[in-house]
Amino acid sequence: MVSLQNFIENKPGAQFTPEKGRYHLYISLPCPFASRVYMALKLKGLEDFVGLTVTHPVMQRTRPDDEDDQYCGWKFDVDGEFEGTSPDPLHGAKYIRDLYERVTKEKVPYSVPLLWDKKTDTIVSTESADMVRMFNEAFEDLNPSSIDLYPATLREKINKTNTWLSESVLFGAFKVGFAPNEEAREAALTDLYAGLDRVEDILSKQRYIVSNAFTEADIRLFVVLLRFDIFSVPIFKLPMRLEEYPNTIDYLRDIYQLPGIKETIDFEQYKTSGTHVSYNKDGAQEAFATSHKQLQLIFNSPSTKQHGFLQNFVENKPDAQFPAEKGRYHLYVTYQCPFASRAYMALKLKGLDDVISLTITHPVMQRTRPDDENDQHKGWAFDVDGEYTETSPDPLHGAKFVRDLYEHVTKDKVAYSVPLLWDKKNDTIVSTESADIVRMLNEAFEDINPSNIDLYPAAIREKIDETNTWLGDSVLNGVFKVGFAPNEEAREAALKNLYAGLDRVEDALSKQRYIVSNTFTEADIRLFVVLLRFDIMFAPMFKLPKRVEEYPNTLDYLRDVYQLPGIKETVNFEHIKIRSTSAPFNKDGNETLLPTVDYAAAHDRARFE
Repeated sequence: MVSLQNFIENKPGAQFTPEKGRYHLYISLPCPFASRVYMALKLKGLEDFVGLTVTHPVMQRTRPDDEDDQYCGWKFDVDGEFEGTSPDPLHGAKYIRDLYERVTKEKVPYSVPLLWDKKTDTIVSTESADMVRMFNEAFEDLNPSSIDLYPATLREKINKTNTWLSESVLFGAFKVGFAPNEEAREAALTDLYAGLDRVEDILSKQRYIVSNAFTEADIRLFVVLLRFDIFSVPIFKLPMRLEEYPNTIDYLRDIYQLPGIKETIDFEQYKTSGTHVSYNKDGAQEAFATSHKQLQLIFNSPSTKQHGFLQNFVENKPDAQFPAEKGRYHLYVTYQCPFASRAYMALKLKGLDDVISLTITHPVMQRTRPDDENDQHKGWAFDVDGEYTETSPDPLHGAKFVRDLYEHVTKDKVAYSVPLLWDKKNDTIVSTESADIVRMLNEAFEDINPSNIDLYPAAIREKIDETNTWLGDSVLNGVFKVGFAPNEEAREAALKNLYAGLDRVEDALSKQRYIVSNTFTEADIRLFVVLLRFDIMFAPMFKLPKRVEEYPNTLDYLRDVYQLPGIKETVNFEHIKIRSTSAPFNKDGNETLLPTVDYAAAHDRARFE
């Protein structure tokens, strides 16, 4: 298999070394991922070092004479239809696909950005995040720059920001647009606007999203937010525009005016592309901006509304709103939900059973307002009838549904999800964010209940954050990208991405005990809860062609983690099966399975110690 994710490195023996004029970048202006790289190229002043070609803005049939091949992809503008676009200067290719097929006959997404090595006539990389970092670092000796997009002192914070932005804002509009039903759409909308609220709050206190220094996280955020009002809102029928977030609008104006950035933007091409994309089902076009003047009108609109969200922290410090105290907090989870299982695993691994109380919900989502025909919401119910041995009624308020707990705190329409961490003293919600809850449980209670495990050790935090990011992009969200793909073309691309991620996991686990290193970390929790459900839940539901049990190192890793003290108690395969078979995104009613693998069988992962 030809690798399409290589690196330009300024070190002896590198396969791809930084050289002036050696590399060529292919992009499309409408694509936010391609725009990331174009921005990095301009900000780092590399125009004279890396060649550039911009494609035609409308995807077209790449094999128009073959009725069996309906793939639509980026085309070169051989007719000079748009200013700034051009033919392919290296090979005279008609389509980006042609460049890929010079290198590999495998079926891949044929995407941009694409970084080409003219010396060896091959692809260096198709991964925007990697290219941004290459441009930031590799050419410094040849072309010193005054801007560092990934400064060492901020890397941990940048990686954390990249992670939460990805989970909420960066892919949020697509989660809304591709939601399989109204319930999922409402949950996705809540998540998206909670993320935008968090962005607005941060930008009210500092110039950029990580700090007062511009970083790669700002590139990721800018390319998405710039398209939000003029692209995402009309296509996905989003209810609230960025024009209602004054600090965010001012932030966009700030970045837009940085040297070189305007050249990376073409609203006319956004409009042309947006009205033709396959997922613009209704042909929405009325809200597309076509000029800088119109954009400035949007930027100068006043703020009219704010959202609230439930993301607070338990902290071990005197002035904390939620200080660490034994018996003060209560955790609500369900066995089925991988996000809830993250928090439950952390609680068990940290030995906090006597510090934080726990309630497990009924395994089947139910109508939460069964007497109201206008309210069809289904959510987690408490097992008031004792139907299952591990589940129980709500011990704090006698609530029938998790939704009741949310409505005890807020009348806003939110996702009513688990995990949910409750403060018994203030009778309110602390947090509903699994990643935050895991870190609270890891750190906040150490003085009360010292533990011999650290899920987020300082020495490897940067590597943990990086691992969380690539796992999230490929494996953790990958199964849902396949299952919710709007068409066969998107499904094939999502499958490719998912299994590339699983291959990367298998390779890493062939060399070390856990996914980051030989130390168990929060990244292993994230990976375990998804992979444990892969063969029994995701594979039958989403018709996945290859199972995790076919990856020997990964399977052995699952046995290893499953056998850690307390972890078996967080797993209930019968509950997973019951819920998954009736889940709304199991559109065909595919029956999920009980595992055929014995996770209690011996493993040899200790060989890495």
